[in-house]
This record gives sequence, C-alpha cells and structure tokens, in this order.
Amino acid sequence: MPQHRFTDDDARKLHTLHAEGLSLAKIAEHLGFSRATISKFAKRLGLEWASRSQTKAATQAKQADAAALRAQLKLKLLHDAEQLRGQLFAKTTVFSFGGKDNIYREHTLPRPPADVQRNIMTSIGIAVSKSLDLEKIDQRTDLNKPAFDTYLDSLGVPIIK
Repeated sequence: MPQHRFTDDDARKLHTLHAEGLSLAKIAEHLGFSRATISKFAKRLGLEWASRSQTKAATQAKQADAAALRAQLKLKLLHDAEQLRGQLFAKTTVFSFGGKDNIYREHTLPRPPADVQRNIMTSIGIAVSKSLDLEKIDQRTDLNKPAFDTYLDSLGVPIIK
C-alpha cells in the first residue's frame, strides 16, 4: 500500500465510491489504502456499511436462492435419468464404416448393445447420485451453525449461550 497521506480528494472519492455501493475492501483496493485506513476515515466522515442484521438477511436470501436452484437442478437430474432410462431398452440404430471401399452400414437393434447399456446405466447412476447429494445438502438445517458448535454437538457437549 502507498505511504501517502489521506487527502480531501481521497475523502471525496471515498464518499463517491461508498455511494456507489462498493465494499470497504474494494474501496481500499481502488484508493490504494489499507482497509483499516479506509475504515477509520469512513467513520470520521460518518459513512457506514451494512449492519450485521442486513448482512445476515442478505446471506439468508442468498441461501434461499441457492436452495431454489438446487431444487431445480435435482429435478433436472432426475428427468435426465428418466430420459436415459427410456433409452436403455429402446430400439437403436448402430452403424459402421468399413471395408476397402469404406462402406456405411447400419442395423436397427431391439435395444442398445451391452456396452452402450452399461454406459447408459452409469450415466443414470451418476445423475441419481448427484440428485441425492443435493438432497443431502438441503436436509442439513444448520447451515449457519458455526463449525465449532457443530463439532461440540457431535461430541454431545451442550452449547452454553
């Protein structure tokens, strides 16, 4: 960080950047001062950033958005698995190019060859597994719980508040 002094021009820039909604860290980076310096001068200028309750509310909103996206993805993965399951026993056309004249030949089979069926089953398994993994994430109700509290819970130690 530069060793120059915080000037009136820096204060005006701080006001402007704060009004634009930049975070303390972004303003510090932009102006070339440490976060502590920006925080100190912002306080002198009467500037504040989001309170803890606003931050908590924003975090909860983002978590809710993420949960909604996971729910959509879970359904899409299950639909993908269902679509793949339909291919497992459907008629399929196999083809090849070969011979000295490089002739194209195709045949319709009552279902895919065994190696293709195995690949389809693997893909179905992956889609279902990933859907279940997303379900496990949503079953955890204590996403905001600090890691140490979770550790104490696992040991059976009551948490004193």
